[in-house]
Amino acid sequence: SPGFSSIVDIGAGTGRTAAWLSRAWGFEVKALDVFLPEKPEFEVELFDGRQLPLDDKSVDCAIFSFVLHHCRHFELQRALLREAARVSKHCVLVLEDTPEQEMHWKATKGHDRLGQFHSAASWRQEFRRLGFRIFLEGSLWEGPKNGPSPYFCRRNY
Repeated sequence: SPGFSSIVDIGAGTGRTAAWLSRAWGFEVKALDVFLPEKPEFEVELFDGRQLPLDDKSVDCAIFSFVLHHCRHFELQRALLREAARVSKHCVLVLEDTPEQEMHWKATKGHDRLGQFHSAASWRQEFRRLGFRIFLEGSLWEGPKNGPSPYFCRRNY
């Protein structure tokens, strides 16, 4: 968005998305994760998985890129979403697998058998409960394109 300059990538993994946002788009990015990557693609800082080590309204945007399902409980997902809202001046971007059909649920469990996946409708309901306003929603990708994929479900933002 015009005027955005700073982003926190929460659950950054190796930092690939943070690196892309920084190098390709020129954003100032802070990458956070509960584990430090063995082969980082960007500087990733450790955090406790519950409280973001950032001041209130200190970044323009907080991003969860296919990471919230790794939280083992909806309560932890809620807590992290609240934290993201606390540190973000403008928006929280959530990208997640949103299984709708039985085959999609099975496929997501193949990707992360303990993952807490939710349908798009469940995410909408949770966002409303948290007082979030959805200003854009849509499908990023629906697979698989060629052959088997653990991501045989809609991937939404």
